[in-house]
Amino acid sequence: MKWLPATSELSPSAIISVAQKSKPNTRSRQIACTFLRQFARFAQIEVDVGPYIGNYSPKKVVRTIPTDKIISQAIEQLPNPA
Repeated sequence: MKWLPATSELSPSAIISVAQKSKPNTRSRQIACTFLRQFARFAQIEVDVGPYIGNYSPKKVVRTIPTDKIISQAIEQLPNPA
């Protein structure tokens, strides 16, 4: 909502420009486009944000989780483990 124009009229081009502000193929863009689609429907503005959603999938995200040994070593280095 903070990227929508506050002083000018809401238009399809403004909604599309907001959809393009986040990084492509990310969860944040997927959420933003879902919100913008519903908001445009509420405001009765004809706009298709579907092409901007991308192809985000949590299965494609590579996560590097440290081993238990590395985590315990990091905890031991904290000045106040509490």
